[in-house]
Amino acid sequence: MARIAPWAVVIVLAHAGCDRRPLEDSPSPTTEPSPPPPCEGREVVSLVAGPRVLRGTVRACNGPRLTIAYGHPLKNAPRPEREVDATQTWDVGKAAVASVDDVGACHYGRDMWKLCKVTAAEDGRFRVASPEGLVREIDGTDMVTLEGASKKTVLDHFALRERERAFDDAVLAAVFHDGSLERGQRVVAPRVGTSFYLGTIVSVSADTVRVRWSNAAWREREVPRRHVGIPSRAPVVLTPGRLILWRTDSERFDPARVVAVAEHVELQDRTGALHRVDTADLEVVLAIETSSAPSP
Repeated sequence: MARIAPWAVVIVLAHAGCDRRPLEDSPSPTTEPSPPPPCEGREVVSLVAGPRVLRGTVRACNGPRLTIAYGHPLKNAPRPEREVDATQTWDVGKAAVASVDDVGACHYGRDMWKLCKVTAAEDGRFRVASPEGLVREIDGTDMVTLEGASKKTVLDHFALRERERAFDDAVLAAVFHDGSLERGQRVVAPRVGTSFYLGTIVSVSADTVRVRWSNAAWREREVPRRHVGIPSRAPVVLTPGRLILWRTDSERFDPARVVAVAEHVELQDRTGALHRVDTADLEVVLAIETSSAPSP
């Protein structure tokens, strides 16, 4: 019988040791997927109509819709709740990464969150401004940045507010009346922003006029003298480009620029919206003299 060389045995044994197939009945090892993070209880901000943001806690989840509790509890009642879009809701607490002109939701103190735009960024801190012009310096954990359609919505909102502020600034820089003012005189003056109302002068000082409003429920107010106008006795001549104070059936007079005059008058307000008004329904109390009529 031929002898088997010792090295041949080593090769056979080495090959047999490498062939470690699992038995057919042995279970294969598996890795369980990590469970998704809980939906309820998350601290979030949500973009809602306006647009504006709500800071709240998720109470219930139903697919693309979430129910959040927001704000402060009412007296003897739980916090108010609102259903929001899950795709327009973001967790808070993570450090945001943002650059100048990025927009998002920012913590302005206590429970107040506002839409914001970054005006300066350095070392994880941001200077931000709200659509109303409120400025804050915040950390990255006090901001949630927005992208996609949400970002466009907020940028459009900022652009609108900027146009409105430019329009308001031009209105309030105008000359309403350059003559004398006396106690008891009937005037039109701004009560809220650039919303004007009729009233009567109570007193006059060098820089201000105290006005008693035609609506007796409203408290008297000190108004800058330069913003007080005298209602025109004669019909105001309407020409394209002219800035006027007008109303139809409300107490409030609003500034607008005359765009066209025909059977109807076309007016453009501070938002850029156009109003087509029948001349029979239009009341114009005053034409505002400006160096150039503001264009929304």
